[in-house]
Amino acid sequence: MTGIAGSFGPTGSGEVVTAMLRGLTHRGPDGASLSCGLLTPEGSAAIGHARFDAVDRGSQPVQGAGILVIDGELSGPEGPMDATALLKALDLAWPEPETVLDALDGPYAMAYWRGQDVILARDPLGVRPLWYSLCTGLAFASERQALEAVELTHPLPLEPRSLLRYHVPSDRPDLVTRDVPWLAPDNDPLAKGHPPAERLISLLTDSVAKRLAHRPPGPVGVLLSGGVDSTVVARLLMDAGADVRGYVAVLDEPGLKEAADLEGAQRAADHLGIPLHVERATVGGVEALLPRLVPRVGHDALVGVALALHLGFTAAHRDGVRVVFAGQGADELFGGYARYRTVQDLAGACRRDVLDLWRRDTLRDDLVAAGCSIALRTPFLDTEVVRFALSLPDPLLRDGDVNKLVLRQAASILGLPKELALRPKRAAQYGSRLDHAIARLAKLAGVPRDEYLAQFVEGGQVH
Repeated sequence: MTGIAGSFGPTGSGEVVTAMLRGLTHRGPDGASLSCGLLTPEGSAAIGHARFDAVDRGSQPVQGAGILVIDGELSGPEGPMDATALLKALDLAWPEPETVLDALDGPYAMAYWRGQDVILARDPLGVRPLWYSLCTGLAFASERQALEAVELTHPLPLEPRSLLRYHVPSDRPDLVTRDVPWLAPDNDPLAKGHPPAERLISLLTDSVAKRLAHRPPGPVGVLLSGGVDSTVVARLLMDAGADVRGYVAVLDEPGLKEAADLEGAQRAADHLGIPLHVERATVGGVEALLPRLVPRVGHDALVGVALALHLGFTAAHRDGVRVVFAGQGADELFGGYARYRTVQDLAGACRRDVLDLWRRDTLRDDLVAAGCSIALRTPFLDTEVVRFALSLPDPLLRDGDVNKLVLRQAASILGLPKELALRPKRAAQYGSRLDHAIARLAKLAGVPRDEYLAQFVEGGQVH
């Protein structure tokens, strides 16, 4: 998680991009830098980067035959891949950058500027956000609000499996659909020499190792709910030798039922032998948070989930932890939601939901983490893990009332007791009971829940 921004054409000035980067300081609290240039007599260009030392392996923008800025954590055959290595590959591949992008491993959003042309791209699952505006030339930024702050109206999210080519002199954008080979399901996930659960452990172990490589020394956090997803992530972090700290956020209001996630997280932390920080929120505390959080994520973004994330990230940041792992994506990949119980083609439903994660979930999670200056790591959304999961037939996803079957089998192999490996898990907004706080506040205000939340967002849209 870092911040990137740029503008090309009539408004393509360093002042405009500097203003956008000021709106991204939470993503890059450790400084900002720019590259500027004259493109045509009528227009100039600027491209910039807000640095986050917990993530970045050097200053950006980087310049060769082209100029590159990237928000991401990429891995190559020999370990982490920095911006300089990616720039060299893109320079060599020009004018066909897709040949490089298709082989990238890890979440990213990037802009590559070469001569009179600009390329915008992001990872195929949309884990890293990227917004652009074509109202006056081309402008882009990691967050929508950064564009709106300089009066660039109607910004659009770049669709993850698209690539935007922009030719500055002609003011011509060309949106190209990308072919993503690794999103094509593996025809036979069982023909790899290992049982599916063991293969999943191997893939997740590699995924965790790659994401640990993109961090400074020191402890890492994990959002721990006691569900199988986060507990497996914590187990693998410990197996990798990381100093792990657990975080859970719950509603703790006198007279109300205790949040289910509190017991589950404590049980998981006790079994793993890791410290657990419990962030307790009251209804009044939630009321105070909503005016700041809802305008950032939108009133339709499962605000209860955003609250749980925000409170956990805030606690981690207070402890000096800058990198936090989470189990996001596992429910979509392995059929964990209650709504899947009556689905005939479970694998097909999971695939559709995974490909749509970027429309709400990964955007919300990134915005909340960035707002707390936390680098979020989601090992279930690794290239190889996703390809494996999208290849699983229904019987490996569900057996009767047991969902996420192959993941629960993997948890048992990793030594988790049955009460953790098989624990039924409610969604974060319910397990934390933070959604109950929103419902109570709406009831006290005498309005429907959606109307209550929409009041914090001008015009009912993210502002």
